[in-house]
Amino acid sequence: MISVIIAAFNAAATIDRCINSIDVAKKSHDIELIVIDDGSKDHTASLLHSWASARSWITVKYQKNGGVAEARNTGLDIATGNYIVFIDADDTIDDWYFDFVFEQAVDRDVEMLAFGHKRMMLDGSVIERPNSAAEYSRQDIETLQLRVTENRHIYWYACTKVYSKNLIAELRFDSDVKFGEDGIFNIACLSKANRLSVLPDCPYNYYENATSITSSQYKSGLLESIEADYTARVRIHDWSISATEKQVLLSDFARSYVEHMLPYLLNNLAHIDMK
Repeated sequence: MISVIIAAFNAAATIDRCINSIDVAKKSHDIELIVIDDGSKDHTASLLHSWASARSWITVKYQKNGGVAEARNTGLDIATGNYIVFIDADDTIDDWYFDFVFEQAVDRDVEMLAFGHKRMMLDGSVIERPNSAAEYSRQDIETLQLRVTENRHIYWYACTKVYSKNLIAELRFDSDVKFGEDGIFNIACLSKANRLSVLPDCPYNYYENATSITSSQYKSGLLESIEADYTARVRIHDWSISATEKQVLLSDFARSYVEHMLPYLLNNLAHIDMK
């Protein structure tokens, strides 16, 4: 079985589109869908209730708002599948998604699989973001762990991954990290993995959203979340490495925060309420 986990917060505008794409792709595959309503204030709950009533393989849990990390952790606590995937409530999957997951992850007994995605832009255009195919051994993964930013296609997203239950059974998302929690989770996963498969296929559709956390608006608590991300990265990495490897890792830290976190802080400065 594959367990699909969705964290949904005020997702009434998109949740039907998301679950319908899963319903179409399910076909005869053994799937359980776990949707966590993370304290939605709109009518997300009623839409989810309708889906759960109509589909026996859909389970809905309701909880107080705690953020995407806590919602996903709730899903992980109850998931029974041999493999785990995450789908965001405002995204969709292609009808061959589960065919691909079973063929490339389950049938090959892969611990962790990374694949590409399509970005569905606000203007209606579609941009494919394929990966370069690669197979990584444990020794290769140890090298990857020193260059997280350089290999962002592997680390940045949880929704473009397939995880074996055995790999992540004891792992959870860091609820203190509100921005970059996927990266922390994937570093933790790869610290345990002996095999990583990366494929170019793009069965996942990421929808640009003008009101999402990555849009050009003020993000409250951003600095605190970046500090939490830094603390988590320091804690999660293996520092019992050579002096040369340590310098490579520290350089990757610097690149990550200068290239990706600093622009968000500057964006906050541009959009701050001066009052």
